[in-house]
Amino acid sequence: MARKSSLPILSDCFDTAPRSASLSDHRITSAIFVFVVIAGLALAHIHLRFAINDLRVQHRELQGDYQDLVRRQQAIQLQNERLADTDTLIAMARSRGMERVAPSMAEPRALPGDLAAKYSSSDGSVVAGLAPVLDTAGASVKDVLIKLVETRSASAAGTKD
Repeated sequence: MARKSSLPILSDCFDTAPRSASLSDHRITSAIFVFVVIAGLALAHIHLRFAINDLRVQHRELQGDYQDLVRRQQAIQLQNERLADTDTLIAMARSRGMERVAPSMAEPRALPGDLAAKYSSSDGSVVAGLAPVLDTAGASVKDVLIKLVETRSASAAGTKD
């Protein structure tokens, strides 16, 4: 005989907890924020790649310009050295019709008489018509210092207006 076993009777279960929505506001804002950050980093990476490439190109161009300038400087220095050579200078002077004059044959340039009289006195030390501000001939150091202080104080007093 087969024995019938009675199964326990299941009671009604209480309601299960509601499932949380998979796309809540918090998850959406977090995903958008992460997307914006990743997109910004990707754009920055691309920009930096182009900037680095541009800097490399500019660096190569500047190195080429630098080498050109160094060559030009060396060429100019070489030209200056050639011009400073005595034989070259003599040849250039001859080609322009110049000739060497002995120092005894050279005519010194003279200052016109009226200018010479205007800017020199009989002893040749002071401009004509002006008295020396500080005459130190035969004076002691103490006298020179006293005159210097008097001259400065007089000129300072004269400028106050």
